[in-house]
Amino acid sequence: LKWCFVIVAIPGLALSVIGWFAENPEKDWKTSNKGKWLYRVAGVLVFLVVIQIVRGVDLASWLVN
Repeated sequence: LKWCFVIVAIPGLALSVIGWFAENPEKDWKTSNKGKWLYRVAGVLVFLVVIQIVRGVDLASWLVN
């Protein structure tokens, strides 16, 4: 159990180290008109998926079939 916490933390650590070397974009994609709509629609979709998970729906069976 002790090692599980260490192993789960490795991807987050790797992504943060990669982020140190990334350049900041000139313009954020969420500030464009299409980006705002994509962000909103994706947020609603994620919310609906979370509701299904809480209700106990087996989402893995949706992906396999």
